Amino acid sequence: MNVAEVRDFLAEDFIKQEEELREQSNPSEIQKFYEGTTILLTGATGFVGKILLEKLLRSCTTVKRIYVLLRSKKGKSIEKRMQEELEEPVYEMLLRKQPGILKKMTLINSDLTQDEILSEEDRRMLVKEVDIVFHCAATVRFDEKLRQAVNINVKSTKYLLDMAREMSNLKAFIHVSTAYANCIMTEIPEKIIPLKYDYKKIVELVNLLDDDVLERITPEILEKWQNTYVFTKAVAEYTVKEYGKGLPVGVFRPSIVTSTAKEPLIGWANNYYGPQGVVFGAGIGLLRVLYCDPKIIADMVPVDLVSNAIIAFGWDIAQTKGDNPNFEQLSWREDGRDENGNGNDRTDTDDITVMNYVSSNNNPIQWDTFMDHNYKVRYESYSKLMLWHSCLTLTGNYYSYQVQKFFFHLVPAVIVDAIAILLGKKPMLWKAYKKIHKFSRIISYFCLNQFKFEEKTPMIVWNKMSDRDKEIFYFNIADLNWTDYLDQYLKGLRVYLAKDDMSTLPEGRRKAVK
Repeated sequence: MNVAEVRDFLAEDFIKQEEELREQSNPSEIQKFYEGTTILLTGATGFVGKILLEKLLRSCTTVKRIYVLLRSKKGKSIEKRMQEELEEPVYEMLLRKQPGILKKMTLINSDLTQDEILSEEDRRMLVKEVDIVFHCAATVRFDEKLRQAVNINVKSTKYLLDMAREMSNLKAFIHVSTAYANCIMTEIPEKIIPLKYDYKKIVELVNLLDDDVLERITPEILEKWQNTYVFTKAVAEYTVKEYGKGLPVGVFRPSIVTSTAKEPLIGWANNYYGPQGVVFGAGIGLLRVLYCDPKIIADMVPVDLVSNAIIAFGWDIAQTKGDNPNFEQLSWREDGRDENGNGNDRTDTDDITVMNYVSSNNNPIQWDTFMDHNYKVRYESYSKLMLWHSCLTLTGNYYSYQVQKFFFHLVPAVIVDAIAILLGKKPMLWKAYKKIHKFSRIISYFCLNQFKFEEKTPMIVWNKMSDRDKEIFYFNIADLNWTDYLDQYLKGLRVYLAKDDMSTLPEGRRKAVK
């Protein structure tokens, strides 16, 4: 994708307005809070973390430093990985407008799959320097092995909390979770719920059992949790409750995180999880039926609004907990009492602020409305990757789903792959549908059940913000216009996910009508 095409998707009016606000002599309240601070960020290459990093660098230009935890991967050094990250379209405007801003970013080699995620030298340095922690890193694979999910989602959280307790300058620690961490409940409060497995129990269990045994009993461990992702995110939250006592900690829970609404690009996404995969699969004619109740609310929140809410939440946590004499730097024992042996068990207190950030309460949109709008605008987004005319049926009836899956997925897959074999080509469609059906099974629980979220904290934080901050760090989901958002949604997926620039639109249209 060339620079001109990237700029077509830039929210130029919004960015210009933000730049004018930033260039005013006095910073906003939130910008003033972040001025001179040192931030530790995990998960900077993930969907949320990437947008959060870009926003901090672009809108909080007076931060002292941002330490980014990153691990070498597939033979690539952390420097090489970040270099490739910075070549992505989301950073194009930042690097064009503020080419020297990257001097404020420092990479730290870290592996969250290990017990000691940092070297001792890096750990000491971060403890001494860091003011704010944004913990966004997680394995988001729903079918991740339990051991790996515990290592990344739970143990790394405990490690960072232990570090945070030693940080004399700590102002805020934001743990990014998911609104579905407590999906065993239909009504989800803004609080951390008690669990059968606390940190010590789950770690002892995965350390005790070998891989084969652990995999066999994983369903028993999960009980009502649908997958290892939501289960370990729930355990991670409980770990925050156990070991975050006395710290300025907040737990941020977004619902389904989707493409950007406004900044730094319109319609940007970098993964096929959730709605992105459904819309793109349907858009190219591959996905024909989905096991989903069309009248269920599609609880989606754009990733740029999520990023802004996280930044504002960090500011609010520092204001409410950083100056609160009840939140002292105490050394807590394993029994939950303080260094003097006083106090109730920490698991019985509820001093961790939780923000459920969802759209279902103040700006709901149903799955059928969401898909219908994408269907209406498909003509402006047809891709050269089109396989068939796009048409998707949503059904909450299991038997109807199985029948339609057979006729619209499996039968065509057998025919097309058989022809491919006869022509000496590699069969691919059956394998593709196998992955799609696995994906459908994984997400079906969330497409068939309606959840009710308590959501007081977002408005509490929003109402504290100045008018300038509400413009710079906009996250009021009630103001989001779904029609405008969805007008660009499918187009953004084809350009950013499929890497199919808009010049191939005529080819896509020809394929769609064949």
